[in-house]
This record gives sequence, structure tokens and C-alpha cells, in this order.
Amino acid sequence: MPSSQQYIQQQELEQEEFLIGPVNGVLGGLPVAEQNQDYFLVFKGVGGTGPEIIDNTAYFIQYIVDSEGNISKPSQDSIARLNLFQNFPVGKTATVRIDNASGVNTQLDGDHIITGIGTQQPILYTQYGIPSSSYNNSISFIFEKASPTEAYNDVGNYLGSMVKTNFAFPTSEVTPITSYNSVLTSPQLTYATYSLNNGLYIVNPSNLGDLDTITFTLNFTITNPGSNTVGSSIYMLPLSGPTSGDLIPLGTFNLSPGASTTKTYNLIRNSSQLTSYPSYSVYVGGAAISCSNFQFNISSQNPPPGLVVNAPFWFTGSHTDITWLTASLELSNNYNNTLTGSSNSVIFGFSPVKTPFDLVLGDRIRFEYDPQKDYTIYEILEPRATSDGRLKLRLNTKIPSNTVLNNFVLHRVDNTNIKYVILDVAKDPTIDNPENPFTGIILPKYPSEKLQRNLEKIVFELKQNGIIEN
Repeated sequence: MPSSQQYIQQQELEQEEFLIGPVNGVLGGLPVAEQNQDYFLVFKGVGGTGPEIIDNTAYFIQYIVDSEGNISKPSQDSIARLNLFQNFPVGKTATVRIDNASGVNTQLDGDHIITGIGTQQPILYTQYGIPSSSYNNSISFIFEKASPTEAYNDVGNYLGSMVKTNFAFPTSEVTPITSYNSVLTSPQLTYATYSLNNGLYIVNPSNLGDLDTITFTLNFTITNPGSNTVGSSIYMLPLSGPTSGDLIPLGTFNLSPGASTTKTYNLIRNSSQLTSYPSYSVYVGGAAISCSNFQFNISSQNPPPGLVVNAPFWFTGSHTDITWLTASLELSNNYNNTLTGSSNSVIFGFSPVKTPFDLVLGDRIRFEYDPQKDYTIYEILEPRATSDGRLKLRLNTKIPSNTVLNNFVLHRVDNTNIKYVILDVAKDPTIDNPENPFTGIILPKYPSEKLQRNLEKIVFELKQNGIIEN
């Protein structure tokens, strides 16, 4: 019979093998001992695990209880946490006993496979819906070691530029510049857009996040083709639906006959102003002046946008029974940076991203909204360790050739922060509403004789003391 320390090591090895595949080490030849587990869990409340993990249920752990009735919280670095992992290893079966079973939640009772212990954490994703076509073709990062002014959440790319060439300023009334020729650079569509025909730059006021300011910059070259000195003025007009704000004067200039000049004007607008007036156009008036190149730019923003990475993100290559997944160079260059998030994906239900794009063994990647395309990472070659500077991931099985690789989520269950045990059973959406509390205990599949003998007495006492709610 192995020693207690050997047994603990063996349990950790078995859990690691479930997560990342076979591992050869110093305990490779140690026989597996059957153990009757001596602890059970008290849970209060359950939750769904999507969209990161499909059709599983998270049971929120309150206490771990031993066969003597002693209770403790499985906090980080505690003995209770170690006991939890020893008695409820990932990949093994647990038995749920719910206190208030009903027709809508009985499927959560009984035996289920443990698929994770800790706290669910997305790392990187493009997905924002169930159809395989529901994904973003670009994602943004912030530097992990960004200065405080850069370390903002949900700050997209508002920068852009459109141009109108070879036209004349109006001779009298102040009128808008419309019918631009082309967009030179575009902001991210979920944050802002240009309208060429109407000459508008339009911000999405519901998606400003932590944006402080943007800077409009107008660059243009003008010529006076006439025989008299002429003057003109330029303005910006903020719009809110059908209601217009006052024209904002940017400058007035005079040109002698045949003279040319290049002008630059800037206007800074803060998030409050952008919320009230999300659309902007340029107005000019005063004289017949020829303009050869008029650029309407969003030249800067505070904080600056994240680093934008565009699809494709991943490439596959296989060798016998395994698959290597290779990241694009753009994506690899952002390894260790943090995803800024996507409004579409946040609406879909992903938890906030708090973890840098820095992977560990046992992390998972899923393509499309398909539980059959959920893979475990069991080898990682970081960009600095590869000759081409690309991140490479070894997965537990092959990826079908028809998989949409741009539609993905990288995620993990962080076992340093124990909030719940995830079991492989789908949750009914009506469970755990305020009027439908959901409590019970989770037993190991093979409880010790002592735990079996004392269980009902312990549960009764825990209910008497309010530890388990009736």
C-alpha cells in the first residue's frame, strides 16, 4: 500500500492525466489504490456554465465536511482545499443529494462526472452566438504592463479617416461636406462608423466603456483660383438624432489670388459630449475655394485603443494521433497581453476577462458552439520558444477539417479560487430563482464506512445549526 504522501501525489497525477493526457513521471509505476472517501460537500445554489462550457452545472460550494461532522471552507492554500481535490478528483463520479427535488430539477440529483473545480475564467474569444457564423473577425488587446491610463476595460478602436478630393467650398451659405470618396481607415464597427454619403462620423454611445476622449482632426489643402482675396470658415456640427448642437467654429482663413495653403484643425470631445451628441459632420462656407484633398480623421483617443488582431487566428497541422494548433503571428505577438472584450461577446454571456493570454496545461479551447469541438491543451510551445515566433498548442485529439477556427473560446477553470464544483449535467433554466432556492450535499462515489455510518446524523445536525438550509 503506498504511503499517504504517495497517495496524494497519485491523486494529483490522476487529475492531471484527465486534464492533459498521459504524464510519465516518478510515480508512473505506482499502483492505483482504491480509497473510500471521507468527506462530503454542502452546496447552496447552482448555475449554468455557458457559454464557456456547454450543458454543465456549477454547484456553489459552502463547506467541506468530514466524517466527524467538522466543517471548513475550501479556501486557497488550505487543508480543506487539498481534501476537496483528494476526495473529488476531476474525471471521477460524484453523487448529488438535493434537499428540495422537483420535477424541473431532478436531473441534477444522482451520479455525475466532475468536470471542473474552481472558478470559470475565459481567456480569449471571438464567439458571440450559437451559429458557427457568429464570431468577430477582429479582437483587441491591451498591454499587460500598460500604464494606469492605458489599463482600461472595453476601450475599442475609434480611429479612422475618410477623404474627399477635388471639390469646391461653397461661396455663401454654410453647408456640410458630403459625398466623401473613400474611407482610408475604419474604426471597429461596434464602436463607431463613417457615412460617406452624409459625411458623418457616428459613435455608438451605448458602447463607450471607459473611453475618455477622442480627437477629430481635419487636414486639407486649398487654393484660391480667382483674382480677388477671399476668406472662408470651417465648423463642426455635433448631431443627436434629428436635433443638432450649435456649430463649433474651428477657424477662419483668407487667401490671396492664386495662393494655396494646407490647414489642420483639431477638436477634442469627451465621453459625456459623445453620449449626448454621437454624430459629427464638417461644415464650411464663405468663398469659392478649391480643395484638392480633404481628410476627416479621428486621429487619437484616450485611452488609446487596444492592439487589434484580425482573422485568421489559428492554423492546424496534425501528426498521427495528435493535433498541433498554431496561432497567427499577430495573435502570437499578443501572447501575455489581455483581451479588451467585445460587446457582442459580452452580451452573449461570457464572464469578464481578468486573465492575460498566458496559457497553462489543462486550459481548453472550443470551436463554434459545439461541445464535440472542445479540446484540452496538454502541451504549449510559447512564441519565444519557437523558431518562427508563433504560439503552438498540442490538443488531446484531432480537429475536424470543416471546423471554423476563427470562431473560438479559450477558457479555464481556475482551481486557486474555489467557488463551485462543475458536474456534467445540464441545468434547467428555471432552477435557483429567488423563489426556488436549491441546496443539498455532494458525496464521493465511494464514501468511507465511517462517513456512511455518520452521514444522516451529521446532515441532521447541520440542518439544526442552519449550515444546511431546509
